[in-house]
Amino acid sequence: FFFFFFFQAEDGIRDVERSRGLGDVYKRQLLERVPGIWKEVINSSSKKSLAVWLANINDRHKQLEKWSENFTLDKECLCISLLFNPMAFLTAIMQVTARQEKLPLDYMVLNTMVRNYLTPEEIPGPPETGAYIYGMYLQGASWKMPSDRKSEGYLAQMKPRELSPVLPVVNVVSVPLDKKQKEGYYECPVYTTTSRGSTYVFTANLRMESLEFNVNNWILAGVA
Repeated sequence: FFFFFFFQAEDGIRDVERSRGLGDVYKRQLLERVPGIWKEVINSSSKKSLAVWLANINDRHKQLEKWSENFTLDKECLCISLLFNPMAFLTAIMQVTARQEKLPLDYMVLNTMVRNYLTPEEIPGPPETGAYIYGMYLQGASWKMPSDRKSEGYLAQMKPRELSPVLPVVNVVSVPLDKKQKEGYYECPVYTTTSRGSTYVFTANLRMESLEFNVNNWILAGVA
């Protein structure tokens, strides 16, 4: 009789906990907020509203579904902001290069080159090395596109009423530590959300206007 009562009580507690969870889901949906239990399932730290968050999840699923057809990036440009674990993808780029160059993985770092393509549709073909990514945004600065395709763009001051300008397509490659571009470049931290903090992913190196430009200007502006 004691064990029967104990199991009944345990089931009752579980029902209460389950009801509380469903109640929280219901309340947050009414407030157009993402239920915490949904975020936990996919390890999301997004601050988006429920409708925007669900649309974003749908876009993530579509990209993964398309990519999983052949698991190759020869003709693909991935939206890095739609990856659930972007660092895993970037680490894979370093692993592939390390194997090709027969170098230890610990000796490899990521190097970024912003291309003169505003959208993936403008890309003529696959990169010589690494991968093309897009879906990155700037805070605290803007990106100056060159007048011709042969020149390189660079970081510029923010434009009025443009809080988060889109960064053009970026070619991410892996290079040995001593070959990473540093002079004339700003080491820009990349995060998955505007909250920054623990959502840090990696450091991109973005070209400045000239070698003489003071990098402290971008540091003080909190460019990311």
